[in-house]
Amino acid sequence: MELDLRYISLEADVYDVQKAVALVLHGPDLYDPNDERYRGRVPNFEVVMGTSLAGRHHNRTAILRVTKEVGRRLVRWYWESDKNNIVVHGRVLKIFYSYRDVTPNVGETLERGIYVDPERDQRRTLIQCQAELVCPRITRIQFGVWYKSLNLPSVGRRSFSIEYDRDFGPHDAAYVSVVYEHRLIQIDIMRDEIPGKCFIFVKLSNIRKLGLVRDDRDDAILFDLYTPPNFEQESNNFTPEGIRQKTRDRLSALDDAHARVAPYAHHLRIIVAKPDDLKKFQELLILAECKPSPIRLSHVDAQPMEFFSQTKLDHVQRWIETMDWKVAFHIEAYLRCGLLDSQYLLSNLREPIEKVIDEYGNQASELLRLFSVALRMLKVDETPSDCLARVRSEHCDIKKLQPHIAENNISCHHVIITPSRILLEGPYTTQSNRVIREYQSRDPTLAERFIRVEFRDEDHLAYRWDGDVDGTSFLQMRVGGILREGFKLGGREFEFLGYSMSALREHSVWFVSPFHDPVEGYVTAEKIRSTLGDFSKLLRTPSKLAARIGQAFSATDRSIKIRRDEWDEQPELGPHTDGVGTISSELSDKIWAERCRISPGLKENRVQPSAYQFRFLGYKGVVVVDHQLQGIRMRLRDSQRKFPVHNVEEADFEIVRSFDCPNPTYLNRPAVMALNNRGVSTDAFLELQEKAKGDIYLARDSLDKLKKLLASHKLGGKFHLIFILDQLSKLGLDLKPEDSNDKKAIRSAFFGRLIRYAMSHSLREVKFKARIPVPGSYQLVGVADEGQAYISEGKEDVFTLKEGFIYVCVQESPTHQPVYLKGICLISRNPVIHPGDVQRVYAIGEPPKDKLCFFRDLKNVVVLPAVGDRSLASCLAGGDLDGDTYDIYYANPRLVPALQAKPAKYESGAVWTLEEGRGDANVHDICDFIVEYINSDVMVCYRARFGVFNIFT
Repeated sequence: MELDLRYISLEADVYDVQKAVALVLHGPDLYDPNDERYRGRVPNFEVVMGTSLAGRHHNRTAILRVTKEVGRRLVRWYWESDKNNIVVHGRVLKIFYSYRDVTPNVGETLERGIYVDPERDQRRTLIQCQAELVCPRITRIQFGVWYKSLNLPSVGRRSFSIEYDRDFGPHDAAYVSVVYEHRLIQIDIMRDEIPGKCFIFVKLSNIRKLGLVRDDRDDAILFDLYTPPNFEQESNNFTPEGIRQKTRDRLSALDDAHARVAPYAHHLRIIVAKPDDLKKFQELLILAECKPSPIRLSHVDAQPMEFFSQTKLDHVQRWIETMDWKVAFHIEAYLRCGLLDSQYLLSNLREPIEKVIDEYGNQASELLRLFSVALRMLKVDETPSDCLARVRSEHCDIKKLQPHIAENNISCHHVIITPSRILLEGPYTTQSNRVIREYQSRDPTLAERFIRVEFRDEDHLAYRWDGDVDGTSFLQMRVGGILREGFKLGGREFEFLGYSMSALREHSVWFVSPFHDPVEGYVTAEKIRSTLGDFSKLLRTPSKLAARIGQAFSATDRSIKIRRDEWDEQPELGPHTDGVGTISSELSDKIWAERCRISPGLKENRVQPSAYQFRFLGYKGVVVVDHQLQGIRMRLRDSQRKFPVHNVEEADFEIVRSFDCPNPTYLNRPAVMALNNRGVSTDAFLELQEKAKGDIYLARDSLDKLKKLLASHKLGGKFHLIFILDQLSKLGLDLKPEDSNDKKAIRSAFFGRLIRYAMSHSLREVKFKARIPVPGSYQLVGVADEGQAYISEGKEDVFTLKEGFIYVCVQESPTHQPVYLKGICLISRNPVIHPGDVQRVYAIGEPPKDKLCFFRDLKNVVVLPAVGDRSLASCLAGGDLDGDTYDIYYANPRLVPALQAKPAKYESGAVWTLEEGRGDANVHDICDFIVEYINSDVMVCYRARFGVFNIFT
């Protein structure tokens, strides 16, 4: 609501009024920090001064914007006593109702925005005004790399090699400024040959060091950056109505000359026109408390060394094309990741690297990978040559360099495509897939022909940009260009192959370099795709075609082979069996035995699964154990067949996931909103939140509690951190041992940081995502009750689930007893986007023993009924049974809403189909679909008042 403030002193400004109002609203009469309505935050408000026609600061009036609750309490307090006043510069203000409501946007800011102290707000405004006045003109912009000159004796002294130089003549202009509110440095470039401005944005958090140099030659600002800055250009794209909705386009480089060196040189040096501007810019940086603080330098040698000229890059390419590709990969990585320059590589490291290749043979690439790691932590007084010698001395035993790769995994090289660079990482141990295993079984060396390519922003995170930036053309050129044209790496040409749906969510795809196979001869990406199955019915729908091809690239574990006479198809049970089939207990035992052979210890620690998520020929989905099937038998359904595969008598049963233990269930913001809107008390969520916070803080007390925290929030899995902590506990170590347990305390700064980071991450998830564990609840894969199929086969006395009933039996490990859930509970599926996505159901507990029951011995799954006009899975955010997991909220009666909500209708949307007269879909259409997917998945940031970011994906 809005209140009118009158009789304000003419000597007062908006900040004086804000301070006076804050003394009252945040004082003991109106604010109770223990009041849950405030959530531990002082009330927010906004003051807008009245406009004076006489040219004064204001007309002695102002508008006070507050929430309705705060406004009513303020007016009530004001009229309760003559002593209750707001005083500004010795003058008492008068408060009046205005009977005006604030706009929805302002209301949301008052409700959700954090109150900003007037002195802090005043300081921010002062800095912003000062920043608008200090915009030094630039005469040159230079991109390059830092290097140590061997001719300079000073330890740690570095020089700057200019790889790109842009001079601004009389018809051009460039300016540098500080955008304080967004914590970045902005460079505006206006060029005569290109209409519109270009922009360079350097985030302060991206600056490692910032130097200011004033010498006889130039007055320069030097940036030592972690990653390249962002490049943008004014947009000339208009809607049919002539409205320009997006004001800027994202760029990969400023021009063609810059595009040539941008993959290697991203550090920045700018020359200002006037010496006084350098001093003013430094004063502004200090006033704005920019970190890192600017450093005044007397002289930094800067000259064009041409480390990355085309001639030198060609020289490197000719050299690495003569060696093993895995070795060439690391040498090219040194250049592309900014670890070495071409001159030092060719002049000082060529001979040592060739000696490594001769002495280490097949393990040379592994030692060069370790050298890459060491270069990232290079000591101040150490040269790269000394670093390589040190790495060699530390790894003399060649046999120990051989990495152990478990079955069903490969050593995979990774490529990260950023807007301006191509970064090389790995190789990392990666789960294999059907395609790679097929060729690897004939020739193990062929696995290195397949690489993972990820599309990321410069900071290795997902693409994101401001709401007024249009990234469509950038993605089409950068991402689409790489996908369609491929790239050259280490002397090999790589071309787009395919992707799995889970990988696409991470903007990751597979590329392959053509090779000779002992059986198929010369193999290309197109040839591989053509052998995966019969896609003739999908050639008009590129997105479906790409998804079906992607089944072969799902990360899977190979288990056993199944012959054609051991599997068949069975009828659907209406809409209730979408994506689920059955296997016999004998077949399940064979699969589990193979899993235990590959992973020793699995049998002792995990429960034999009742269901598997799988890939088999053109089929996908889930199979669940049916104890009525005899022998080695698998029965699939038409809904699981995505494309036919002809003339195959035997194929691998590939496992995507085995459901051998129950997963915990967590609340999230959409689920909390849905339940709260249906009558669940806020106190129920706050109680669970407080318990979650307590568990997080207790992680500092012992290794066991720290392990639980890491497991609960899925932290440290890639580094086997939980296993390491378990081993430390067995060695008699703990964080805060008690006197009675004879354990020694771990006194390590590393562990202190580890615990702080884990706690901070977990608390942020609770605060911002409402990721709150729900005790006694589980997340389980959904399967169908096959009892209706028994009845159709003529079996008698069959127990089946009715509508609104489910069956759940969970078992944590072989040493735990099975637990049958019985009673009212909630079932949902992420993401919850409709109140009806959370349904109240009844868990039946243990089924009757005197009847035939399909699900009697099933564990760690949720069995859904197969009766009714609509499947229960489809009522839960449009789910099905091809691997979807469902949250079962049990043993928490306060979370069960009194109101039952009708589920939403989730009808299938229209599939993108090629227009008439257009040829069949090809790989270019698949590439276009990937670009469109990434574009629709980009995180867009809209800047709100007080620097609050509202994020939409």
